[in-house]
Amino acid sequence: MAIQRSHRRLDSLKVEMSQNQSLLDLVRQGKIRPLPSQESLPDLLQQLHLQAKKFQVSILSVSPARFDAGGPGRPILLPVELQLEGEYRAIGQFLGALHRESSLGMVTVRRLQIGREERLLPLLRAQLSIELALRQEGADAA
Repeated sequence: MAIQRSHRRLDSLKVEMSQNQSLLDLVRQGKIRPLPSQESLPDLLQQLHLQAKKFQVSILSVSPARFDAGGPGRPILLPVELQLEGEYRAIGQFLGALHRESSLGMVTVRRLQIGREERLLPLLRAQLSIELALRQEGADAA
């Protein structure tokens, strides 16, 4: 009886190890991104500026809003309002980089509004609303 329980437990551990290895492989391939921690918010905002600079987009203002803690074990969703200035193509490339850049974790674009001002041409001004997903302090890393 005890031997059968031990064999079942061993089989269960083998399955669990296999699943963990599969998840680890997906993380290594970049298909799953661990969420940045809540403590890393200043670094994330700095990363936004670096990505913008890379595509010659100016971030004129950054306004993080109140966040939704989402409950235990769920990520914090932090809305951030950005005012950008840049050429149309550069703004598009910046948006693409937000999706691809693994150090930012999961970024969701909620709203994009691009306006044209004669005095700025060929530059455009854009209002961008994004949402950053953050791991709660004290939560286990993915």
